[in-house]
Amino acid sequence: MYDLRLDRKLTKSMFAKWDKETKDWVVNAIASLVVVDQVVESHEMVALQEAIELLDSRNEIENLMNMIKQKKMFKIDNLNTSMSQAGEIYFYLAAIACIDGKMKKVEADLLKDCLLYTSDDADEGLGVDLGGRRIIKK
Repeated sequence: MYDLRLDRKLTKSMFAKWDKETKDWVVNAIASLVVVDQVVESHEMVALQEAIELLDSRNEIENLMNMIKQKKMFKIDNLNTSMSQAGEIYFYLAAIACIDGKMKKVEADLLKDCLLYTSDDADEGLGVDLGGRRIIKK
């Protein structure tokens, strides 16, 4: 089996440049990846620790942990961001999804849902909306 780990130095430098909206979006995505299969496994605790470090208050942490205990999916709204930041986020979430050395279908499906291009900027290569649905005009 592979030994997969999140690079703490890399994630700390990524997190430092993210605004509150981006951090909250990533926390919701992490939490959703953890509970999507309705099983919270011990190796997923590393990801939850990362999510907790992105939160600002004890109340936010308690809300996160209550949702995890109830195994409720988190609402993942759109996040308009640059292509480079979207790539960082997607790579980071994919690392979390396969932290145990394998990726379940429900985790892969959630990752696909997390990276759908919806903005005009995405079509022009300027930015993307993470978490939304693409609307195709006919």
